[in-house]
Amino acid sequence: MDREPAVVVLGAGYVGLTLAIYVASQGIGVWVVDIDEGKIERLRQGEPSLFEANIGSALGHCLQAGTLHFDGSPPPSGARVWIVATPYIPTDMAPASLPEFTRCLLSIRRPTTDVPLIIVRSTVPVGYTRTKVLPVLYELFGGALDEAFYLGVCPERTMTGAAVEELRSIPQLIGGSDVSVERAADFFEGCHMPCQRLESFEAAELAKMFCNFSRTVHFNLSNFFGVCCERFGVNDKRLLQAMVAGYERARLVPPGPGVGGFCLPKDCLVLFDGLSVPEGSMFPATDLWTYPRHEYELNEAIIAFHIDRVATLVRRAGRILALGLAFKGVPQTDDIRGSVGLRIVRALMERDLDVWAYDSTVAPAKLESAGLSVRLPPHNLSEYDALLLLNNDPVYREVVRAGLPPVPMGEIGIYDPWRLILGDGQRRMGATISRASLKRLLEP
Repeated sequence: MDREPAVVVLGAGYVGLTLAIYVASQGIGVWVVDIDEGKIERLRQGEPSLFEANIGSALGHCLQAGTLHFDGSPPPSGARVWIVATPYIPTDMAPASLPEFTRCLLSIRRPTTDVPLIIVRSTVPVGYTRTKVLPVLYELFGGALDEAFYLGVCPERTMTGAAVEELRSIPQLIGGSDVSVERAADFFEGCHMPCQRLESFEAAELAKMFCNFSRTVHFNLSNFFGVCCERFGVNDKRLLQAMVAGYERARLVPPGPGVGGFCLPKDCLVLFDGLSVPEGSMFPATDLWTYPRHEYELNEAIIAFHIDRVATLVRRAGRILALGLAFKGVPQTDDIRGSVGLRIVRALMERDLDVWAYDSTVAPAKLESAGLSVRLPPHNLSEYDALLLLNNDPVYREVVRAGLPPVPMGEIGIYDPWRLILGDGQRRMGATISRASLKRLLEP
């Protein structure tokens, strides 16, 4: 980068990288900092570190235009805008050796000719910016908010697999002082990103928390519905269709084996971190504030239920094929962090079962580094005694169809909580059926 960057992004994870590429594509100079030297070098070569539609071409264009730079250290000359996109890890998940989140703020340097704008993009507990971030910035800049520095909370809300598109369409929630909010809004609106101005740091933190928490609650409700249907031998797909016919108030999302991914379950605990009641508070310390933690634990219990059901289904299987190890299939991603499918496979491996894995978007080397045995297409289903469909990408229906021999013989166990194959034909999410029946289910 030939000139001083306008923007520095601290953290080249999903949140930081997608925003950096989007801003750089607007012709704005962006300097991205990350401690992972291997990731930085690959990004410099134009190799995206995540799966996202068209992100490779966008990254290459920005590198060629000179608007995007990757480094292990911030620019020596400072920058006007600093975006904090390093992850906050909740107390229940954090190892004892994990540095305090605010340590990354010490990298911020004042620009030569302007007052810096700091934007907290990370998801942090409600109240964290005021009690933890502000004191560090007061000491770092030796002055007051809106005088020595501006500070806005603008948490990321994009969906994995659709982030770049959603940056253009989903309003940015910005909280802070009136002056800082306007400064942050000027920046985002200058990048053609719509904004919603909020009254305080806490308002923006709380808004992000409940965007993710409400989704977790809704998924948990749907997934618990699926567990109940499984217990009583009821086809969840047919029952959902009957429930919402003329009665939309009962609508749920199709049930699955639990909420995966890096964000949603974690953010239950981030919300819980911010709800602890300090001594002398006007609010009583009651069980009310533990609700987010209970949702996290409910999700864990649903996942454990599915692990047990799969283990029972395949307990006598000689060889098992697991399809779909990314934490979700729609929209597609290669992110295996928090993948329920990965947890299921590892649980089976701990029982000394012979499991082979394939994912259409996750690189084989990434699966191997997670400890899995990888088998690439074409798959001959005559070689397997059980088949696991572990995310909802419809591509795996075609993978299975292509793997069936012309004259299928014998039986095969199928775990299909998404009902990509089993559909309305089975009451349960898993069953042992003849390969001939499987072929009929896959007919157009």
